[in-house]
Amino acid sequence: MKVVLAGGSGFIGRHLKVELEKAGYEVVVLSREGDVCWDAKTLGPWAQELEGAAAVINLTGKSITVRMTDENKREILESRRASTEIIGRAIEQAKSPPRVWINANAAGFYGDRGDEILTEESSAGVDYLATVAKAWQAPLDSIDTPQTRKVTLRIGFVLGKDGGGFRPMATMTKFFLGGRLGSGKQWISWIHIDDLCRMFRWAIEQEAAEGHYNATSPNPVTNEDFMGALRKAMHRPWAPPAPAFILRLLGKVMAPDPSLALISTRVLPKRALDEGFQFQHPELRQALGQLLKA
Repeated sequence: MKVVLAGGSGFIGRHLKVELEKAGYEVVVLSREGDVCWDAKTLGPWAQELEGAAAVINLTGKSITVRMTDENKREILESRRASTEIIGRAIEQAKSPPRVWINANAAGFYGDRGDEILTEESSAGVDYLATVAKAWQAPLDSIDTPQTRKVTLRIGFVLGKDGGGFRPMATMTKFFLGGRLGSGKQWISWIHIDDLCRMFRWAIEQEAAEGHYNATSPNPVTNEDFMGALRKAMHRPWAPPAPAFILRLLGKVMAPDPSLALISTRVLPKRALDEGFQFQHPELRQALGQLLKA
């Protein structure tokens, strides 16, 4: 069984490829330097790979770990919208389309919502990241694929030792800079990379899975609790907080923008839990211990 993995050369894609190959899938990576080349915006020979595939998974999108200039913001949004739209067009034209189309998205779909508990039934946010997430989702929702099941995973803050936002946080903590960011009251909806990859595989194999799912741990934590757990796991003492105004100033001149850590999203994976998905790393302390031990 073949899985076509678009944008599979990044942090999540590398781990997902390993997970799928362990499960016996043949994984074909679409990227500018992968198994099959594509530009993520136009049809080409790559579309033939979708014929008869068990699944196509789209992880494509310019990283948000850049300075938030107007040009970068435009590219972040457009890279997600265009890649989703062109995969939909390829599915429409396929003689034997893939059985399921899984599109990545972000828990940022819900925006900055303070302490509000958010599930798949919650409304979208109105800030920049929410606007990106809505534009990312729109082509998948609008394109009719009667032979292809469609799934969106709204991914939270991914914990993995070799990529994503966790590594710089661990580095800061290692050098005794692991204090809370801002008030520390903002919520972090996190997920261990292994659970995220298992959720992608679950979405392929769970025939009833369709629609939008939150890909986050069932136990989000505040930034203050997250940093405290990270300091404890790394055997570091209390560290002074980083004031919010400093983070906002730094965000104007450096990347990744540290002010993004001030956004609060308290997201629960209600649909996945209701439909039987089981997390291997549901608790933060255990997840951190596993990563740091590894």
